[in-house]
Amino acid sequence: MARRAAAASGLALATALVLPALAVPVLAPATSATDPATLSASAAPVPPDPASVAAGAAVFIATGCGNCHAVRGTAARGTAGPDLTHLASRHTLAGAMLPNTRGNLAGWITNPQSLKPGALMPALPIAPTDLQRLLDYLQSLR
Repeated sequence: MARRAAAASGLALATALVLPALAVPVLAPATSATDPATLSASAAPVPPDPASVAAGAAVFIATGCGNCHAVRGTAARGTAGPDLTHLASRHTLAGAMLPNTRGNLAGWITNPQSLKPGALMPALPIAPTDLQRLLDYLQSLR
């Protein structure tokens, strides 16, 4: 009966701990985090819509990001902040303090002081839709 319940829940019955007069099933995930099928399904992020990337580039310029940051080949020529030309190729953000993930990048843009007190980057009040477009653009900069 425990095996049927485990199979129905998507878990594989791994082993059972036997206590005096009590058997307790120990369940293990049906797939492993190192299973190649699991890794390949999660390793390839969906590329952003080109229209969203283009809209994000416009947000980048309209919100003044280009006043502090440069992106080669664009009107953004700022020198106060880091050059973001190949931002998506970097492994870290915020002076190597944070992994370069979409969530960390969003947090850095909207409230850098919460992630790195004393950072020179100002918080950017931005609408959620514009933030998503800006993230699409920045993550396209390889």
